[in-house]
Formats: sequence, structure tokens, C-alpha cells
Amino acid sequence: MMRDDTTQHRGRNLTTVQTRAEFDPCDLTIWLGRLLRQGLGLALPALILKLDALAKADLPPQWRVAVLQMLKGPVLTAAASLPKPVGGRQAGGRTGLSLEQRLLLLTQANLKQAIVDLCRPEFSEAVDADAARCWAISNLWAFIERQIRYGIDWGVPWPAGTWQGLYDLYTLLAERGHLTILRNSEIDPQDTDLMESANTDPTNALKRLLLLGIASQSKPCLWDDRQMYERLTQWAEDTRLDDPILHVWQIGVYALEVGKDAPPRPHPGLLEDSFRGFVVVPPRSFLVFIGRGPAREGSGLRPF
Repeated sequence: MMRDDTTQHRGRNLTTVQTRAEFDPCDLTIWLGRLLRQGLGLALPALILKLDALAKADLPPQWRVAVLQMLKGPVLTAAASLPKPVGGRQAGGRTGLSLEQRLLLLTQANLKQAIVDLCRPEFSEAVDADAARCWAISNLWAFIERQIRYGIDWGVPWPAGTWQGLYDLYTLLAERGHLTILRNSEIDPQDTDLMESANTDPTNALKRLLLLGIASQSKPCLWDDRQMYERLTQWAEDTRLDDPILHVWQIGVYALEVGKDAPPRPHPGLLEDSFRGFVVVPPRSFLVFIGRGPAREGSGLRPF
């Protein structure tokens, strides 16, 4: 019995050694150099396999983040180069995930794994862990938004777990005390994708995506509405997440039910009972924009 345990332990060590060799920064740099010289037809499968291997790898979270920082550029380049779906939602059922959705999903999974690990108590005081956590949190919000916008813009179903994963992330950050605003100075200065954006407030990032989910149900052609995206950040700041008990016996509320893998839904008729989750209260200008709000102050929300 002892021999079997020793053999298994050596096997795990060998696997760990092989894994860490695969993701050694020097070797990964060489691999990326070869990848960039290949066409999309060869580079994309290799990138997907690399992300899948990373998700299964036993790596310290700071190392995982460092690898993701190296892979992010190729991921975004590949996503931008992929053809977009034609025809959107097909009548009669759901189709499989597109390559772009799979690419985004694997990146999200790796970022989430890094965040979960970096939220453990042993990493609470490490300076390098704090920087890695800030980068991972900012990027995971950004990649979730890319996934949600892809579904909206091209009229395809979101991957299973998209919305539940969003709620789980927010809950994790709230429980571990990581809902503070992430300043640009805390993010990798070489990550121009994030440095060009506003500071990341996890609560506003959540509300921004909730508004996208609400709007997608009322205004299906959002890709033509540049005004929508230009005003989304301010609308998110002005949105409230209320305890449902405050809105019992009200009409026209948007219910965000924790445990349901779906964006906030318009509750039909009166809200007669409280529920586990939030009532999302967008600003009036947002509701008017999507055709669900009163044209003037004082009048109530339009019933669903």
C-alpha cells in the first residue's frame, strides 16, 4: 500500500514539473513567437488547447496571472479575427458555442481560478498577490462583458452559467472584502486595454452588465446604439440594487434572483413577495431609452 501511495505521489510531482515547464515564461515566449507566425487556422486551436491546459495546471496563482498576461493579447487578436455568426438565434433550439465564445470562456475560467486562489488568507498580505488579484479582477469583468456583448451583438445564446458566474463572482468579492475601486495605477501598466479604460469599480461593473441584460430584452438591436454604450457607465453609477422587501406591492420591477442563470427579469404585475436577490432600479433616462420608462417625472413605470 505504501508503495502505491509513493508511486502516485511521484506521478503528481512529475505532472507538476511537466506543467510548470510548459508554462515557464521563457518557453512560453518562444511558443508565442511561433504562434504569431502561424495563420489563424493553426494558431486558434493551439491557443484554445493552451488555455485548457492552463485551467488544469497546478500553478501558484501569481504564476497563472503572469501566463494570462502573456496570452491576453493573442486571445483578443484571435477573437477579433474570427468570423461572426450569421443569422443569430436559430428557430427551434440552441446551437453550440462559437469558437470565440469558447475562447472567452476558457480565459474567464482561468481568471476566475486565479481570483479564487488569490482570495485565500495566505495571499492577503503579499504585495505581488495584490497586484495580480487587481489585474485578474479587472480583466475578468472585462471578459464577462465581452461574452455578454457578443451574445447581444450577434443574437446568439450566452454560454450556460454566464449570469450565475457573474453573481458568484460578485458574491466572492463581497465576502472577501475586494469590492474596493481598482485604480489604474494598480493595474499592469503594459495592459493598454485596461489602462485606457476607467477605474474598475466591481459594483458598478456588475450594474453595467445587469443593465445590458435588461436592455437586451427590450431593445434587441443594441449593436447599432453607440449612445447606449457611451452612456452605460453613468447609468450604472446611477442604478440601485435594492432589497426586494422595499418593493413589495410595487409594479414594473426588475427582479435579479440569485440562483437563476439569467439577467434581471421584468416581474409581471405586482411584486407580492420578497425573494433572494435584488431589485434592480435603473435611472429613469435608461428606462426611457429602452422604451420602458415614463416620458416625464412623476408617472410610474410602465407595467410589463
